[in-house]
Amino acid sequence: MYVHHSSSGETWKLIGVCLIGGPVALLWGLGKLNQKRLLENTPTSKIRSAAMGLVELMGMARQRTPMQSPVTKQACCWWRCIVEELRSNGKNSHWATVKDVQSQDFFFIEDATGRVLIDPLGAEYHVLNITYELNASTRSMIGPVLNSWGLNDMTWFGGTRRLRLRELSIPEKAPLFVLGELINTGQQHIEDRQARFRERLQAVKFNPRQMSQADTNHDGQVDADEWDAFRNKLEEDFLREEMQRQSQNPNVELLLIRQPTEKPFIISTKGPDELGRAWAWQAPLGIAAGIALSGLGIWLALQQHWDPWIPLALLGGGFGAGFYFKLKGGSTSWVSFWR
Repeated sequence: MYVHHSSSGETWKLIGVCLIGGPVALLWGLGKLNQKRLLENTPTSKIRSAAMGLVELMGMARQRTPMQSPVTKQACCWWRCIVEELRSNGKNSHWATVKDVQSQDFFFIEDATGRVLIDPLGAEYHVLNITYELNASTRSMIGPVLNSWGLNDMTWFGGTRRLRLRELSIPEKAPLFVLGELINTGQQHIEDRQARFRERLQAVKFNPRQMSQADTNHDGQVDADEWDAFRNKLEEDFLREEMQRQSQNPNVELLLIRQPTEKPFIISTKGPDELGRAWAWQAPLGIAAGIALSGLGIWLALQQHWDPWIPLALLGGGFGAGFYFKLKGGSTSWVSFWR
């Protein structure tokens, strides 16, 4: 009814928001529902007794590399800073991301039975999150950080940019919950070692001088017995070199938690019960909003006598955007999309 009193541009914008935002909200809600079920069906393990594969661990965050969060300067295991600028477009304004930087170092989760490394790449974070507006009272704290990233709050014409900075962090010794894939990097180390030995053998085969050492009877040919004996000697020498190299770095951590291939990867300073309660209402809300927005968008498009392929294309774009932000990783991507 109201569409007939709207301008053409406003109608297009409203329908576009509904048909693109609806599928995004639907996929977001379904994702939260899947995470809630996975959380409920995955038992919490102790580090010492955790099996390889998808695991749920609770413990304490511990540094592997000493670091501080850029703004608050507190000891932390991981941090991410997102700088946003308020931009106006006619009557509308929105926060646009101008800088997004985060630490890449591994860190530990530790409980009473041991500790295990975490590769934070690709995780969805539910951690300490503080937003700072850039103004006279915060400039001394935020200004140097922005300058180190090549940013300032002045425009080309001498005006002031409206900036804010969001700092996410995992403080040292903070309670930590992790849902991810536990792997033994020692197996990967063995596979890498085997690959290096195969490369060495291949190089020897194409080196006439080295192959001549395998010809022990000097008849100009290397038979099977001579090659086996020579190969065994090469392998002994190679293993001796590997052991010497490993002895120079004896504290290599073998267990690692990383992003699963097709499952969620969650790192949180909140416990699983708190996360589950939040997802219990977020999931149905997202699903209901997605269905309602999509239905409204289709109805409005029909009222405007659009060709059917246009709303279908917009719905397809919405699903594509939803899958993109899901694959891009983490709740922050979804939040940035809706802002």
